Amino acid sequence: MKKLVLSLFLVLVAIGAGAQTIVTSDSLAINTWSPKFRIAIQGGFAYMFGSIDKSMGEDLVKYYKDLKIGGNEGADITYYIAAGSSVGIKYNRLRSAVSSYGTLTFEDGTKKTGTVSDNVSILFIGPYYGVTNAGGGSKHVYAMNAGVGYVGYRDDACVIDPFLVTGWTLGYYLGLQYDFMITPKLALGAELALYTGAVRDIYRTENGVKSKVEVENGQAQAASHVDASIGIRFYL
Repeated sequence: MKKLVLSLFLVLVAIGAGAQTIVTSDSLAINTWSPKFRIAIQGGFAYMFGSIDKSMGEDLVKYYKDLKIGGNEGADITYYIAAGSSVGIKYNRLRSAVSSYGTLTFEDGTKKTGTVSDNVSILFIGPYYGVTNAGGGSKHVYAMNAGVGYVGYRDDACVIDPFLVTGWTLGYYLGLQYDFMITPKLALGAELALYTGAVRDIYRTENGVKSKVEVENGQAQAASHVDASIGIRFYL
């Protein structure tokens, strides 16, 4: 995954170095439009990656499949440093929640009846570099971004009794954006984004007591997900 991100980042740099302004017939009335900033607010669908242990049984497999699907909310600020090139700050939060009521059988053979639930939140905050045709006068604005940042994982969970799971790591962001300009300063847009991260330092808090979870070598809490979102953009 790191090699893929690095390769795509180098492609972005190469494209940015050779970017040129393209003006087509489908352009804004003011072709001299040259924004300095782009502010985006958006939300949509999210899907988490990660394998599921199918030996858990049909009910739990379905439970964790449902947990993989959630929503996202986010915002970003872009600064155009030159024709075809930009830098920015990205904020994104995935949310997914599942709850079920039933009887659990533990490894020692005991059984308990109650609620099983997970309320997962995955936060990404970090800088990015992008290439874009913004400022060329076209109503159709495209951008490709690559960045790295903080990934925070939180799960307000319950297995009969409530507990909290937290952790963080560094992760990567790759995004493909499309904006349709309504006016020279306002657009509707869409983004398809990939966020990666694997949290190895995991902590569990139960009854006010926080302890580190021992994770086997080669295993970690997956925090990678793909998002598809739509929103409004302001060009300044």
